Amino acid sequence: MNDRIRFAVLVVALIGLMGGALWGGGFLVVAETPGEQAPEGTVAVVRPLGCHRPAEASFAARAEGWVEGQRQTIRLDQQRIEGGALAIQRQWPDRGIWVLAVEANYNGFTRSLLINLDPQTREPMLNGPATRKLSRSLTEIDIRGALDSLRNSPPTE
Repeated sequence: MNDRIRFAVLVVALIGLMGGALWGGGFLVVAETPGEQAPEGTVAVVRPLGCHRPAEASFAARAEGWVEGQRQTIRLDQQRIEGGALAIQRQWPDRGIWVLAVEANYNGFTRSLLINLDPQTREPMLNGPATRKLSRSLTEIDIRGALDSLRNSPPTE
């Protein structure tokens, strides 16, 4: 087989493998500081973005933490707001160290956010490396790693 035919076969195979991503549209989620239109008590907003109708994404959200040496998981009540965004309200205690684990699914895509909570205030740290974005479901290793980094970090002032 000459090089042109091999190249054409390779291109056709790659297009076949990537077809869903090429024609299915993209999908992502972002964490934001609540705006004026967010319900009272909202500490973070997770907004779905992408092609087609990302507002139809399904969400699962929980707070994962260490409290007095014990691992805890709290499934968070979900409140959907404009544009299909998820308003997260504080539902975790004032003690221990915590992260928010949010997973979104839409059109065959899974996107996850792991948001550190400030160890002193227990409020979401929405900027910089305190929020991890993943193109897959979260694992226990992801969550334990985030909690361990908070447990081992120096206190903030």
